[in-house]
Amino acid sequence: MIGDPAVRVVILDLAAVTAVASDAVGVLVGLLVRGRKRGADLVLVSLRPLVAEVFHLCQLLTDAPDGSAFRTHPDVAAALAAVRPTA
Repeated sequence: MIGDPAVRVVILDLAAVTAVASDAVGVLVGLLVRGRKRGADLVLVSLRPLVAEVFHLCQLLTDAPDGSAFRTHPDVAAALAAVRPTA
């Protein structure tokens, strides 16, 4: 998935996730970093408030100018619309 050079964006739907542990956050950050080194991105969608709070506390949902944070969208449709190339 992230290691495939043809993949440019992975959309991860977290709608069913009600809690997240620090080790899971670490795995996602690792995927984000590895993907960005290969020109891909990992986008999180449908974050529940408690899950979003964990990412906010870790400063991973900020609009960092260096692009170090996760991009998020309210749902898969919004993420797809944002990543699709325009004609």
